[in-house]
Amino acid sequence: VLYLRTFLEELRLVAKTTNELDTMKDSYLTAVNPQAMFEKVIVRMRRDFDSNSGLAKDLVRRTLCLLWAARSGLSENELSDLLGTGVNPLPAAILSPFFISIKCYLLNRQGYFVFFHGAFRRAVEVLFLSSPEDKKATHRQISDYVRTHAPLVRKVSELPAHLTVLCAWDELYDLLSDPVFLAAAWKTN
Repeated sequence: VLYLRTFLEELRLVAKTTNELDTMKDSYLTAVNPQAMFEKVIVRMRRDFDSNSGLAKDLVRRTLCLLWAARSGLSENELSDLLGTGVNPLPAAILSPFFISIKCYLLNRQGYFVFFHGAFRRAVEVLFLSSPEDKKATHRQISDYVRTHAPLVRKVSELPAHLTVLCAWDELYDLLSDPVFLAAAWKTN
């Protein structure tokens, strides 16, 4: 069902002519499992939404890697901030079209978006996060953002997990020995 749903969604989104339909059908039906299907979907997304320069440069990879690494998901505003440049979030005119196209592959959990299926998550990992350094860089980006921009509740849910993955023991020690953080973590869980 997942395979068929994904295939039909791609046909709906992309195929405009009979020739495109035949080409897509031949390509997508070679996928041996849902993960391979999602890899093809992600490659198509890169053709449609990535740019070689400017703010949309590598948008698909950057967005999907952030969603992959987030422990409890990311809000659309958090994604915009993380994908932006310094203090300027990524403009909605750039993020919104791509975000609308991937919403069918995401679950919304109280305003935070996560992948709807583990096979999609594995496809992102295979395509973009093959090395431990790539994974750590993504976790570091989120931990730095959460530490400086997120409210305390988000710090409690995200920061310890990212610092643990990063083996940033001194930072984790400092965080867990902060009485304000500890009280919030105790209250939360």
